[in-house]
Amino acid sequence: MEDASYAATLAFNTADLDWHHAIIAEFGAHHGIDARYDGRGRGEIGSPLREAHDRRGAARLAWDRARPAACDLFTLPDLTCRKCDRQNPGVYLAPVVMDGSGTCICMDCAAARGWLDKSGNLLPGVTL
Repeated sequence: MEDASYAATLAFNTADLDWHHAIIAEFGAHHGIDARYDGRGRGEIGSPLREAHDRRGAARLAWDRARPAACDLFTLPDLTCRKCDRQNPGVYLAPVVMDGSGTCICMDCAAARGWLDKSGNLLPGVTL
């Protein structure tokens, strides 16, 4: 599986680079980045840009099938906020995990208690 994953990664990177070069050829270096992300990078049906885009899409699908999924590598624990009982908050502080589940303090609860500065960092002297 490792060789197949490497080959698929290499094929995707090559197709992505070819597509990038096709975008620059079509739109120029200054507008290439914008075109890559705003939809113009797909190109018209039958154009070299569209062909490069479609090859990249096919290579991406092959790469997704060949590489191990991130969820196969590790499993995140189920967390519950110790203050409000929110399940699996996206951003949290002070996780305590045992046997695949645990508790934490969600950022909303930390902010409500005045523990965070305006950047979202713990204030000096606050320990959890």
